[in-house]
Amino acid sequence: MKSLSFKTKTYRKYAPFLFKSYGVLSKLSLLLGQYKNISHKQLQEIKWDRFLSRMFLKESRILKGEEFKDFDNITSKGDIAYILGCGASINELSDKNWSQIKENYSIGVNYFYNHHFSPDIHMVELGKSSEAFRLIESKLINNSKRHNESVLVHIRHLLQNQNSLEPNNVSKIKFYSPLVLKSREEKFIESYLKRHFLDNNHPLIHHASNLDCAIHFACKLGYKDIRLLGVDLGNSDYFWNQQDDKEDIYSDVREAVRRDYEIAQWNQNVSNIHASADRKITEKLNCLDIVTYINLIDRVVLKPNGIKLSVCNEQSLLSDYLATSSIES
Repeated sequence: MKSLSFKTKTYRKYAPFLFKSYGVLSKLSLLLGQYKNISHKQLQEIKWDRFLSRMFLKESRILKGEEFKDFDNITSKGDIAYILGCGASINELSDKNWSQIKENYSIGVNYFYNHHFSPDIHMVELGKSSEAFRLIESKLINNSKRHNESVLVHIRHLLQNQNSLEPNNVSKIKFYSPLVLKSREEKFIESYLKRHFLDNNHPLIHHASNLDCAIHFACKLGYKDIRLLGVDLGNSDYFWNQQDDKEDIYSDVREAVRRDYEIAQWNQNVSNIHASADRKITEKLNCLDIVTYINLIDRVVLKPNGIKLSVCNEQSLLSDYLATSSIES
């Protein structure tokens, strides 16, 4: 992990006392009946992580970007938010489909920036490989043809990586620092989400993958109709593997993803279930698999509040739990 500028001598003196104070506040919150199925230790850890998420953003300038501050400054459009994943099913969309998507708001997740379609905003959780860093520089943040595209980057993944981004313009990158909700206890997660997921003053919540963070982002923008595209999960195939790549435009993303998988020690066999949905992997990461977590969000937060989350690929693992919808309807 990179050295953190906020970890001064003063910080090291007050941090233990601050952590203890969060323990006292956590006990008080439980006595007041603000949470169920949460221990004061769990709540203390969450409060501490929320504090750290704010502190991490103080590193934005050092990391050559700016802090993302205000959802009110984002211009939404249309009644639908499309979240664009990298699954191979995205190749099935027609030109008419893309025109429909363009009339509404769209969020490209992670490596989606390698697609020809330009979403309204990119939310990127960088891979661990140096290839991942060089790829986003050349394809997106330093590409003069794409200077108008908004780019949000998960700051924790930069802080945990010895690689650094080298943007030509620091204002090109906005960093977001979500609360990372680490637990596999569904009752605990459910209790926390019910209280905070739709709280405008609460930071973004990250759990199983950047996909769930993108869903939270769309909710914070006020969308009541959120549709998932290219979110397949039943395999590890991506849209760039299925393209007729005569001009070799996808070789770099293939190599970056190959290296990411190699560093993480994951099997990249395309027939395997996606890593975020693989419980053998998510158990080691102390989180629910993405299918269980998104189903939980939908059941305890979204549906009760009139927010429709649907998946446009009927073959997606999520189709057993979420509504399916077409792009046009």
